[in-house]
Amino acid sequence: MQKIFPKFIFLILTIFFIGETSYANTTYQKNESNINKINKILSKDYLYKKSKEEYILDQGDTLAIMLSEEIEEIIEPKLIKGDGTIFLPKLKNVYVAGLTIKELKNILNEAYREFILEPSVEIEIISYRPIIVYVEGEVNNPGRKILKGAFRLESKASQFDDPYQLPNQNESLISTYQNTSDSEDLSSLYFPTVFDAIRSAGGITQFSNLKEISVIRKESISNGEGFKKTKLDLETDLIRGEESQNIRIFDGDKIFVKKTLKKNQNLVSRAVQYDLNQKFINVNVFGRVNSPGKLVLARNSSLNDAIAVAGGAKALRGKIKLISFKNTGSIENRRINYNKGNKRGTFNNPFLNEGDLVIIDDSFLSTSSEVIKEITSPFQGLFSTYGLIKAVSD
Repeated sequence: MQKIFPKFIFLILTIFFIGETSYANTTYQKNESNINKINKILSKDYLYKKSKEEYILDQGDTLAIMLSEEIEEIIEPKLIKGDGTIFLPKLKNVYVAGLTIKELKNILNEAYREFILEPSVEIEIISYRPIIVYVEGEVNNPGRKILKGAFRLESKASQFDDPYQLPNQNESLISTYQNTSDSEDLSSLYFPTVFDAIRSAGGITQFSNLKEISVIRKESISNGEGFKKTKLDLETDLIRGEESQNIRIFDGDKIFVKKTLKKNQNLVSRAVQYDLNQKFINVNVFGRVNSPGKLVLARNSSLNDAIAVAGGAKALRGKIKLISFKNTGSIENRRINYNKGNKRGTFNNPFLNEGDLVIIDDSFLSTSSEVIKEITSPFQGLFSTYGLIKAVSD
């Protein structure tokens, strides 16, 4: 038995090391195969890859243009004017709106052959116009949104610039015409994406279907004009913390978020974490609470949370009224039986949305006058005084 045991151990170790060697060889072969594939891709041609999406020029864009290698002087920056034209030497006013950079280069090369032996026009966008996008469907505040076409990411900044604050049209986004040194803090550009568009629309709701987001985009003249459509799965990106589907948006894009019948509060929490939804909401609490007025609450706050932040309810004689502004433009007027023990997310202790009004039992006259006096943006833009009085009194 003692003689057999060492042989048995030797056999096990031999099999183990052979297996390990075999596995190592297999892994090495796989890695070598992947490396070969990568090396084929990473040829010098990679340096000249073109984006599949071509930017279409329009009024408000500013261009830097060089006509030829023989004429090294760059024409001073050209802002595309409101009529879609720029002024160029020899050609005077030329219409460029609606063209891509490639299309404009080809046309200018042809036009300048009358004046230059071998024109080789180079064009760079040095300032991007604000873009208008349309966000529809299951978002908190759908509609027409205006965002910066591009904005700076300062390396020393603690956070991004506000992408919804329009740029100064006299400020170039790239310091092309400024003398800079290597030691200076240069800015880079960030271009708004589908995430930014949805964020500008107030973010998603519990019923947003991020697996099926449609984006409709204008085609270039060379591609037959018209429109093209694609579908994105932003839910997977959000869950994994990726941005593979979070594409850049262009002027005129139409983004539609489908609605699902199944609530997904966890997805909203994830959206808050990744700044797709704002972390805080504004609500107003009036009536029989110790500290009535406008409150700033965490995104996932419930009715009971709002009442607690407002100092708690005084003795109640009736129900609580909740007035919510829906993303469809309608108004929900709900009467609620208040109880501190109500479960979060239920009918009597719902999660609140931006702009909600909470009215704790009080007389109609005092409550309505209080609401009208205190209510501020964004409520006035959404609701007329008459409509507010009617909702409070119903």
